[in-house]
Amino acid sequence: MNNHFRILLADDHAVLRSGLRALLETESDFHVVAEASNGLDAVRLVEEHQPDVALVDISMPGLNGIEIARQAKTCSPSTRIIILSAYGDEQYVREALQAGVAGYLLKRIEMPSLIASIRLAMAGEVVWDSVCAQAAFRDSPTRVSTSSGLVEMPRDREMEVLRLVAAGHANKEIASRLCISRRTVQTHLLNTYRKLGVDNRASAVLFAVKQGWIGLNEVVGCE
Repeated sequence: MNNHFRILLADDHAVLRSGLRALLETESDFHVVAEASNGLDAVRLVEEHQPDVALVDISMPGLNGIEIARQAKTCSPSTRIIILSAYGDEQYVREALQAGVAGYLLKRIEMPSLIASIRLAMAGEVVWDSVCAQAAFRDSPTRVSTSSGLVEMPRDREMEVLRLVAAGHANKEIASRLCISRRTVQTHLLNTYRKLGVDNRASAVLFAVKQGWIGLNEVVGCE
């Protein structure tokens, strides 16, 4: 079986791309298939190469990282987009999560943590820096109305899974804690997404926080 993971780098700083590529490819199963120095090329190369993961800077000429994520989701739905930025501004983080990114990390991250985060993203997890998590949930109202009116409340077990997601646990850990299979964890999450009208873990947690179902103290990085 071919377990090599194909990665695209999008950043307008050539030295950073070169250094990142060299470090990533020390991992035997990581292969950088393309590099982009602007947003338009990033989208084109994502469509051309269909990479497993794209590491994208938030500030890019042409299109910013958030718009790259939105367009990449259309032309290559299976590509996991991770924003790798120098900026952890609340607005950027919220817009990125709404665009369905698989992660939002700051460039100060150490290489072992970045590699681990990439692997988690490829396994279907959403990864973010703790400062970015604080930005995402800061000042979230305890109650909000939804454009679609009433939403179906997740069942007890679904909410239990969502709380563990909010606490930063991966599906494997959640399955172990609840003595259920990883497939069952994923089923609970998919049912929750459907009920809340969202399509990823971060959006589901944010929705639950806004509704007051989960407290800010339960969300990783928001102590």
